[in-house]
Amino acid sequence: MPYKLLGIGGSSIVSAASDGKTALKGYEVWDGDQRCAYREENGCEKLLAQEDCVYQLLSQHAHILECYGLIKVHPGVHSLRLERAPYDNVREFIRNNRTTPPSQDDRLRMALGISTGMAHAHAKNVMHCDISCRNLFLFPGWCVKAGDFGSAAVDGDPSRANIVEEIRYELPLRGRAFEHRSSIKRELFALGSAIYEIMAWEMPFEDLETDDVEKKYASEEFPDVTRLLEGDIIRDCWAEKFDTSRDVEEAIRKLQQKLESDLNSEPLPVYRSLLPYFGLSLGLLLVMLAIGKRGRYLSKAVAH
Repeated sequence: MPYKLLGIGGSSIVSAASDGKTALKGYEVWDGDQRCAYREENGCEKLLAQEDCVYQLLSQHAHILECYGLIKVHPGVHSLRLERAPYDNVREFIRNNRTTPPSQDDRLRMALGISTGMAHAHAKNVMHCDISCRNLFLFPGWCVKAGDFGSAAVDGDPSRANIVEEIRYELPLRGRAFEHRSSIKRELFALGSAIYEIMAWEMPFEDLETDDVEKKYASEEFPDVTRLLEGDIIRDCWAEKFDTSRDVEEAIRKLQQKLESDLNSEPLPVYRSLLPYFGLSLGLLLVMLAIGKRGRYLSKAVAH
């Protein structure tokens, strides 16, 4: 099949693989002997090898994009073969379905998925360093998987210290030097923004320019979350009240369980609650009619 571009990042190009089920992430796209798209190498081979190592460290997980390793697409040129998301990245899906968001329960499931995926990554000492809905991928059943670990830091790798998140996902300095912000707090702040984007079905302060967003964050002004199902959880991520992504995951699970419990304990509508009594009354009536009919039959039999 002819090549198809799926996305272009800061240092990579993502294209559809010929099998129709996977994607290739690299810096050159080849269709047979023809180079169709490319970026300057500039260390891309090393970066791809590092990302491959991160995926190997993470191994298979329900909420981490599956990686099938490096493949040679041309002599001396390699790409990462990755699981292909049928519904693209979450941000693109939101933009394409702006007026028809899924139910709150489904969005809650999406938020739980990314929290679970991040908790797994952090347990492996992997910091994503670029959590964003453009790096989260959507699969059937509202399953969300984290991908694009090209900026990830393993075991506090200092070479990743200067990597910054999108402005809407970046933890404010709050009186600290840039490098003195905790890595996990940065991840959790970004996780809160991802959950907001999923639950609100739009980016934080989507209508504002990035400079204006940065000023608001610096002044501790954040989007209103009072109307959102996970508003308290998002607010606590932004306020640095969570210590681990596992804490965020557990908070979402508890919310999900509470909602299910409340649904199961809702009082039945009056007409439904009276149905057993109607059934009992109808049964008694039928018994009485049967007895009366049999009594009349016996009386006639005796008379004759």
